[in-house]
Parts: sequence; C-alpha cells; structure tokens
Amino acid sequence: MTTGYGTGVTSGYYNNGASNSVPPSDISGMLTSGLGSIGSTGTTGTAATQVPTTADGSSFADILTQSIGQLQGLQGTADTYAKQAATGDLQNVHDYMIAANEAKLATTAVVTIKNKAVEAFNDIMRMPV
Repeated sequence: MTTGYGTGVTSGYYNNGASNSVPPSDISGMLTSGLGSIGSTGTTGTAATQVPTTADGSSFADILTQSIGQLQGLQGTADTYAKQAATGDLQNVHDYMIAANEAKLATTAVVTIKNKAVEAFNDIMRMPV
C-alpha cells in the first residue's frame, strides 16, 4: 500500500488526493448506533441493552476509537515531517523515517484487522440458519 503526501491532507488514507479520515468522535457514534436491537431475543418491548466493557470500563467502541485516533496521530506526525522535508526545515531524517514506518505499519495493521472482520462477518452471513 502506498501513501502520498499532498497539500492540505493531514491524515487518513488517500484517494485521488482527498483525505478520507473521519474524526474519532464520529466513529464512536457509528459504532454504537446500531446496538439498541442486539440482545432482545424473542422478548416483547424494548429491553435495555448493556454494552460489554473491559476491566477499566472502556467499551469495544471506545477501544476502536482510541486506536483510530492513534493511527491518525501517527499519520499526522509523518505528514508533518514530510512537509518539513519538502520545505528543507527537517532537522533529523531519522525522525521522519521512523514516523513514516510507524504510520505505514499501523495502517497495514488496521487494514488487515478490517479485512479479517469483514471476512468473519461474511462467513457468519453465509451460515445456514
């Protein structure tokens, strides 16, 4: 996967020069919006759905939101160093190389996890009832 650096693009993956990043606050709303119908199996009325949490009280949606925020931070840092390199203001090339590789590895990991989640969803949807 290759990434490009363009003017006005701060983070996210790139599609014809446009940033496709989503603010972390929007992501948590997208992840939790459909949870109201989960958990009511054969009962009438609306039951309060309890979202599972970890030991520290964070939900899966919170963890995903934090992870995507960290990814956007890594990409933002790499973009900043790339701009400094393009303008000649970069003091240490090693910092840029480290930041670019961290952003690349994090993006690869997120894409791989997303692909596995979609694959698992498709396998579940193909199961006979």
